[in-house]
Amino acid sequence: MTKKIARREFITNSAAAAGVAVAGSLVRSARATEADKPVRLGFVGVGGRGSGLMRTVLTMKGVTVPAVADIDPVAVTRAQKIAVDAGQKQKPEG
Repeated sequence: MTKKIARREFITNSAAAAGVAVAGSLVRSARATEADKPVRLGFVGVGGRGSGLMRTVLTMKGVTVPAVADIDPVAVTRAQKIAVDAGQKQKPEG
């Protein structure tokens, strides 16, 4: 028996999976060309999906997240904590 899902849920899940796949592809191709330099990714929009993707990317070797941005200061603070908890250095704002 197949489970029916709403079109919105399908699109949301597909977009999230595509984002992870693209990020992984970018990281792999960047590593192949310059293995000694870290891959630096900035995130704009670190709400639910953005912070989830950021968590995934931070598990990859050789990836740093030097910048995050969001219109919600609480989301920015949470994303900064995710990065620091993953071993990233926190830079002062400014």
